Amino acid sequence: MHVLQEQRPMLEQFLADVGLHDVGKPLDLRVTLGDFDSWLRTHDVNQDDVAYLAAQLGAYLSLYLEDFHGAEQVVVDERILIRVPVTAGVRREFDAYKLAYGCALQKPCEFRKLVEAVVPA
Repeated sequence: MHVLQEQRPMLEQFLADVGLHDVGKPLDLRVTLGDFDSWLRTHDVNQDDVAYLAAQLGAYLSLYLEDFHGAEQVVVDERILIRVPVTAGVRREFDAYKLAYGCALQKPCEFRKLVEAVVPA
């Protein structure tokens, strides 16, 4: 299975593990965003778990932009990049996982603000 195909099942399982999603039901990232942001603010993450959390945040951010803002994910030089439409024919490209890693290092991680900052106006 390709890494991009693994994102949604991995994220669904993670959100189920922390009590924010029921496995088998459709995952609506708009609905879970507020609860996920609250969960992140109230849980301390061990340094050993930062990379794992960053992977979950990167998947969430990428899938959110893909589901609701017409973004496209591509793999370039073994990095997952996201291309978000800004205006007709213009896309902004960035590494969602790099942004997610920075957020995972912050205490508290203000994930909702990160999502809102990258959503096209």
